Amino acid sequence: MNNMVVRYWNTDENVVKSLYRGSQFLGHITAEELRQVFLKGTEKLPLNKLILVSMDGPRVNWKLLNLLRGHIGEVSPALLDIGSCGLHTLHDAFHVACESTDWDLGSVLTSLWRLFKDSPAKREDFVCYWL
Repeated sequence: MNNMVVRYWNTDENVVKSLYRGSQFLGHITAEELRQVFLKGTEKLPLNKLILVSMDGPRVNWKLLNLLRGHIGEVSPALLDIGSCGLHTLHDAFHVACESTDWDLGSVLTSLWRLFKDSPAKREDFVCYWL
């Protein structure tokens, strides 16, 4: 199942919002077919403001990115390329930043995870108090 979610900066509220555009089972699909599905799902959105297409790494996604650059290149200056998985890129950057300090952030984050993992009451207290 493939999901299309658009994240954008809402200037009125000064926050990042997510907009669910739909789900579809694509199965074995070519990059050209995926491009058509992508363009249909974004037909009412201003593609000139598109800066990034997230993907999970298969070769079809790389070809899709190249096809979109050809199609969107006429209206959008450039699509960012942060690799096949933006989450891995950000994780690696965070890891390098943590390692460059003498803080033991790994232990702190692991302790926080353990604190809230099996304790719904503590989780609720945190959400109600801090958020």
